[in-house]
Amino acid sequence: MSSCKLAELSLQPTSACKQPLLVNSPKNLDFNGKVSTHFFVRVHKACKCHVTVRVTYTLDSQKAVLSIKTGVIPLTVVEPFEVSTKYLSMLMSEIDRFYVDEEFGVMNYIRFCSPWTICVEDTLLEFVPPGKSAENSIASQIAGRSFNGEEISAELHIATCQKSTDQGSNLGKYSIKWKRENGISTTTEIAIQGLPCYFMPIGLKLSAPAHGFVRTPMLLRYHVQNRSQHLIQLDVVMQATEAFMFSGYKQFVVSILPNSTRTLQYNLYPLIAGSVALPELIMSCNADNDSLGINKDQLNALIHRSLPTHIYVMPQVKGDPKLPDIVANQKIAVTS
Repeated sequence: MSSCKLAELSLQPTSACKQPLLVNSPKNLDFNGKVSTHFFVRVHKACKCHVTVRVTYTLDSQKAVLSIKTGVIPLTVVEPFEVSTKYLSMLMSEIDRFYVDEEFGVMNYIRFCSPWTICVEDTLLEFVPPGKSAENSIASQIAGRSFNGEEISAELHIATCQKSTDQGSNLGKYSIKWKRENGISTTTEIAIQGLPCYFMPIGLKLSAPAHGFVRTPMLLRYHVQNRSQHLIQLDVVMQATEAFMFSGYKQFVVSILPNSTRTLQYNLYPLIAGSVALPELIMSCNADNDSLGINKDQLNALIHRSLPTHIYVMPQVKGDPKLPDIVANQKIAVTS
């Protein structure tokens, strides 16, 4: 018994044998008798392959004649699953580039193609430089689950890219330990190709409550990070909306020291309920920062991928609700 070059034959599910494979067969076969045997096939590529079966026998007659019977068993091999990867901002929107040291999401989708149920025993996403996990520990989110054909699973992990590159580099590998029901475990490893990564001297993040309440103050904190070795000055404008009253500077210049973070705080007072548009934060580079090479379009793209545009405001709470964090009043002594 032999197969095409892409397949391995064996009598045991855990080991491969040299071809041609000799299978167990009886020494004699009676008239109209039948015999059956089994063997295992492991194929390493989705394709159409075949197994050639050759039976050598002699008839029980006065003159023994050696005869050979050959048959071909066609096999159609399909992928057990297909893996695709998307990269998301922290707002869960798809991105087309990385920024150095900015957190992003790695979403691995597994689309199961097998006509048989696939049991996923474990998965592991291992990063290699310049990729690095931003989580304290990485655990499989689909381990121990079973999937049928055409079902899709997804896992999300948070990572950063620590080096700029014009072309997408290898971030690591995604390992899937799986088996068929009552089958033997095997592991599939897939390389994860990243996106181009660029150095952006400014980082931006918003700390906000999950939701607000009508006529109840809420605190927004904008964290502006300077990743460069130079002083950065930004012109900041907070555009008011009819949905909120807010306290804080509406237009000012903020200076950020090298390798430091500046936090801008605003008290918001929601006036209407529902999914409400937040006041829009607009930033532009001061004329003194022309050497950094940051243009207005880059800043707008950074704001778009880093800051949410809406927040959900629930109806006014009855009774005496506990107020959330707000910017505390400060006493300033003025001397003449």
